Formats: sequence, C-alpha cells, structure tokens
Amino acid sequence: MDHEKRLSRLFIDEKIGVEKRLKLPIVTTSKDEICAIPGVRYGIRFKSKRTEREKYIFRFKKL
Repeated sequence: MDHEKRLSRLFIDEKIGVEKRLKLPIVTTSKDEICAIPGVRYGIRFKSKRTEREKYIFRFKKL
C-alpha cells in the first residue's frame, strides 16, 4: 500500500467476510506495524526490490 488504511476498511474494500478475516495471517514488524496480509495486500516494504543479501525474518506468535 502507498498510504495508511485502517485494517477494517481494507477488509471492507476488498470484500473479505468476517470468517475469512479471522483466519488470515497478518505480517507485522517488531513495532507491530502491519506490512502485509498475504493474498490480500502487501505494504511498501514487500514491494521494493531486494538483493539476495537482504532477508526477511519471520517470527510467529499464536494469539
């Protein structure tokens, strides 16, 4: 995304139902900033071109 948007508004705009919303993974930074919802929308951090040296580190936590 190029600009900020509330998560609820994004789900409404993309026509994602309540049950699917509860199952979608949300990728955040260590500062709890949302940077991607796989299959729905990706933030600017995921759109930029990366070199092989630059890696993403994913840490999963169960809510």
